[in-house]
Amino acid sequence: MTEKFIFMEMEPRGDKRLDWLIATLACLIANINRDPKKTKPFKASDFLLRFQSEKERVQDLEEMMAASQAVVMAFGGTMGRLGEG
Repeated sequence: MTEKFIFMEMEPRGDKRLDWLIATLACLIANINRDPKKTKPFKASDFLLRFQSEKERVQDLEEMMAASQAVVMAFGGTMGRLGEG
């Protein structure tokens, strides 16, 4: 039973394995279509998605304002100052 757990730790499973599969396919397509004189070969890790946890990433005020403005504009609103209109 211990060997199975060790193997499961060594090999990606589930979503991680699928991420590696898609990254490998994207890498293959990119390398087939790249110009070998202009670019170096891609690696599968170049195409892996990287997520930051909320603890690592905190929006600053400027980013929050830009996000809220995008939502307001998407719904046809206009941005003004608090308390106006």
